[in-house]
Amino acid sequence: ALCSLASHIGDPHVRHMGTIGGSISNNDPAADYPSAMLALGATIVTNQRELSAEDFFTGLFETALEAGEIVTAVKFTAPDKAGYAKFPNPASRYAMTGVFVAKTGSDVKVAVTGAGENGVFRASAIEAALNANFSPDAVDGVSVSADGLMADMHASADYRANLIKVMAKRAVAAAGGGGLAAAVDTVRREVSEAAATLGKEASDVGAAVRNAVNEAAGEVRQTADRVLAAVPEKKRGWLARLFGLGK
Repeated sequence: ALCSLASHIGDPHVRHMGTIGGSISNNDPAADYPSAMLALGATIVTNQRELSAEDFFTGLFETALEAGEIVTAVKFTAPDKAGYAKFPNPASRYAMTGVFVAKTGSDVKVAVTGAGENGVFRASAIEAALNANFSPDAVDGVSVSADGLMADMHASADYRANLIKVMAKRAVAAAGGGGLAAAVDTVRREVSEAAATLGKEASDVGAAVRNAVNEAAGEVRQTADRVLAAVPEKKRGWLARLFGLGK
């Protein structure tokens, strides 16, 4: 689960240069690693002491690190099952909401990133539901309040509250909760619900997008024609081929 989480951070350049220690020390409220550390019950090792993840993260971009103190390692016991799912910002790939689920024996921990006003946090209600039944369906009956959640240009607090449930279900499915059949059923149900919600609106949006693309393509063609007309005839050949307009 931790490797899967890492594979969806930023781009290859970021992943090759960034570190777990750097990420958790920065404690960006939309970063991925803090949720993993919290759900895994990790111990953060510095050049001076050891702290639990619960004590390490103290707020937005804030940690318990003191002046001159740096993170040198993190350690945790590998869980029996673990999974991570996030709804990424399409540009930055930061989590608009991300959920890490870890099950060790009968204990389940669920940590949420990208949604809390005060940074990463544990989702106790979802933990209780999964302790009773470790499957995606167990999350359906949980009510997630929008209180204390972020609202910004990317998403409202209510939207993030819904995302927490959706990402939690996907994380449990990724962890193997309920098996492959449950994971397939979860995705199928989400697709059906989205289709039912969108209904005719989806068709209207699709038609509008197609029309906009066609109009834009027509404008590009007209602009290319005007550019070619302004170029001496002997030099038009390569430009025409570049634009795919023929001779």
